[in-house]
Amino acid sequence: MKPVAKLLSILVVAVLAAACTSEGGGSDPYADPGTPPPDPITDPTVATSGSIGPSDEGGDLMEINVAGFTEPETGSLSVAQLAELPASAFTVVEAGTVKGITVERIGGEVRAAADVVFVFDTTFSMGSGLDSVQDSIIAFADHLDGAGLDVRLGAVTFGDAFDTVADVDTPVRGTSLEDRTPPTFDGNVRPTLPLTDDYDAFQTFVTDDSPRGGGDNPENAIGALDFAATDLDWRAGAQKTLIVVTDVCSHTDTTFESEFSSYAGWEGWAPPATDDLLSDLSGNSTVHVVGPRGASPAART
Repeated sequence: MKPVAKLLSILVVAVLAAACTSEGGGSDPYADPGTPPPDPITDPTVATSGSIGPSDEGGDLMEINVAGFTEPETGSLSVAQLAELPASAFTVVEAGTVKGITVERIGGEVRAAADVVFVFDTTFSMGSGLDSVQDSIIAFADHLDGAGLDVRLGAVTFGDAFDTVADVDTPVRGTSLEDRTPPTFDGNVRPTLPLTDDYDAFQTFVTDDSPRGGGDNPENAIGALDFAATDLDWRAGAQKTLIVVTDVCSHTDTTFESEFSSYAGWEGWAPPATDDLLSDLSGNSTVHVVGPRGASPAART
């Protein structure tokens, strides 16, 4: 498995303000420049996530908060190249029209909101690899903390179930949103850490976890991902990024029902159908997956 720090170790962020209409002229930076839209990029070297909201400048201006993630092992842009991208490297197109923009880099007094949730497998099959994943997550969190971002971090752990605690009367690491005790088919604690700006609490949550349970394939990455995307307290206008880390394929709604429908309450952890998951994620979330390339045919997603 590729460690998270390798996949997500480079982060460059730019904020662009784009006019909703093509009004203006003269020295107005938001006036329609009259240039044709560029050709679509078919093989990008940088994956991006972002959010769009009204600009503090008011009027018809919109602010697009963009973060870029690149994989250093593929020969794509280096840290220095990402940091030195000129304003001309960015183009905003709305309804086929290129918009006038300004570009600011995040850092110093210019900050951008980002909510990042790690959804990670804590079953025994992760084994010693979980230590590497934890170290990488912490390193990435430390990087974000110094990257000029207004960041909140959260975590959802999963096996076949997710968001469970051993006993609602017994203190456990993390805070479960539903205070659900583990189901019969996965009797292990799989706690949730809601989004927080308390980095110490996040690091404690991640580093204190240990592999437990599992023993069968697949696990419930899709259910945990959908729970993270829909049930956590995401901020409006913040970049919404989810990072899934697992070493096996995921249950689908069909395979999960087939295996666990004989257990009472199984529906509470069933993953959504693919179309429903895509509907929950589309247009408002960016998902990165760190996992195996292969999967069993019955549960491949």
